[in-house]
Amino acid sequence: MMFDLRYHIASLTAVFLALGLGILVGITVVDDEALVNEQKYLIDRLEEEFRSIRGQNALLRQEIARQQQDKAVLEQFAQTALPYVIKDRLKGKRIAIVQTTGTPLPDGLAANLELAGAEIVSLIDLNTIFRQDDRPLKAIPEGEKDEAPMAIAGPVPEMVEMVWTWLSLPGEAAPEAGSIPLDAVIVLGGTATREDMLCEELDLPLISLLREKGIIVAGVEVSGMPYSYLPHYRKWADITVERVDTVYGQVALIWALMGFPGYYGTSGEAWGLLPPVDDA
Repeated sequence: MMFDLRYHIASLTAVFLALGLGILVGITVVDDEALVNEQKYLIDRLEEEFRSIRGQNALLRQEIARQQQDKAVLEQFAQTALPYVIKDRLKGKRIAIVQTTGTPLPDGLAANLELAGAEIVSLIDLNTIFRQDDRPLKAIPEGEKDEAPMAIAGPVPEMVEMVWTWLSLPGEAAPEAGSIPLDAVIVLGGTATREDMLCEELDLPLISLLREKGIIVAGVEVSGMPYSYLPHYRKWADITVERVDTVYGQVALIWALMGFPGYYGTSGEAWGLLPPVDDA
């Protein structure tokens, strides 16, 4: 009897163990299937999103290509229309260009000034002159500058006077007594490195001297200058023009030199893209 009871208990235990094992296996299978289904759902969603992104990228590429084509057409139109916009606008004006930092003269600037009727009487690259003369420009240390723009150090003071001499005596012949040899001077500034910044030491004293002589001064700069002189130019020059390497920058410069002083360009500090010539 005892043997039968033990056998019965063992049998029941085996049944319960088998039942528990079956339940555990069943739960595991159900969970695996749910996980597989969830993964499949996520994969389907990702594939759908990738298809959508590929479609959007294709549309964006088409839009970029269209905009590049439109830009090329607009640039071609601007170049074609430029002569009609600037021709003879500066007829009879005598202009000089001074490059204070060695920034290359923008393409077409000199030719367009001449197309506008201006006579370029001097073209001076101070950086090249100093390299040839082996006398590098030197800025004075911080803390030693006066508030006036005439605070200069090293060979700069004599350079300002030399520039004025070159500008006032273009070529071989001296100007007539009491005459002003120039109508305007374009000062091209801006530099790629902080070490080469000499705006307060060189450009501003030069601008101040030119204005004292009754000459209109336009401070200009090409696109993308890491260290801009324009904030300084706006305080002292009659005219400032941003991005003078562009068609609209050169038109702004020429129109401003017609007698519309101000600050022109695309930044928030500019008065506008172009002078209001039609309001004259």
